[in-house]
Amino acid sequence: MAMTLEQRGAYITLLSHCWIEGSLPDDPRVLQALCNHPSNWDEVWFALEPCFKRSEGRLINPRLEVERKKQEEWRKKSAAGGRKSGVSRREKPKEGSLKGGSRVVQPNANQMRTKREPNGNSSSSSSSSSSLKKKVCKGNPATEVPATYIELSRSFLEQQRKQIPKESAWKDFEARVAEGAKNLHLFHTQNSWIEDEIRYLLDWVAEDDFWSEQIRTLGSIRARKKGKGTPMKFENAMAAMRGEKGGFASGELTYDQVQQIMLEENIPMEGHFKRREDGVWLRL
Repeated sequence: MAMTLEQRGAYITLLSHCWIEGSLPDDPRVLQALCNHPSNWDEVWFALEPCFKRSEGRLINPRLEVERKKQEEWRKKSAAGGRKSGVSRREKPKEGSLKGGSRVVQPNANQMRTKREPNGNSSSSSSSSSSLKKKVCKGNPATEVPATYIELSRSFLEQQRKQIPKESAWKDFEARVAEGAKNLHLFHTQNSWIEDEIRYLLDWVAEDDFWSEQIRTLGSIRARKKGKGTPMKFENAMAAMRGEKGGFASGELTYDQVQQIMLEENIPMEGHFKRREDGVWLRL
């Protein structure tokens, strides 16, 4: 069925929000607010609802997810190339490389299995990296961990390993990377955090003297100190970064809070709210 101009405009608006946030709330009232409260919303949503699919209590657009996957694959290839180049630069001094490309041979087989090979054996390194990603992303497509979160986890843990070299968790570094990527992705899928928020917080934690000690790895960031209903460790870190012990700094809002205000005050997003680069929303 062909869409009317009004339906097409609402559809594009919802697609835009879905692309930025990853999904939409499964609440027609919130969707109506996002589309600037059209008076004939029931008719509009009747035409648009078949374009969306319910997943984990939220709405996604299957066609949009195809494009998101293409972008993630592109990021994956770009990240792999950059990582391979970075590994080569970092590990050549460790391997005792000399001018002209010569290198010192590893003293034993165990060390060879725990370290990445330099450029001369890049195919082995690439195979190992691919095996890790397959292991992390294995399972139901709805629960797969995108390469972006693997890279976020790896980057943060590499910083921590340099700062805290004696941490016992580094004995199985790749397992810690996989565990961290899964937990970070859960904050996106279950807590509606966007990628920029997570990236911004990881950078802050790595630089903060107190929180870099509290969150040495990413294995317990979803742990709750006092049981169900209390904030998770990563949420406490976010609150600390915002400058308030109990939540966001004054004037800063989460996406869910923005949606609630729009519903309560019957106002559109445009002209009333603005999203900063770090993912935090501000009321204008």
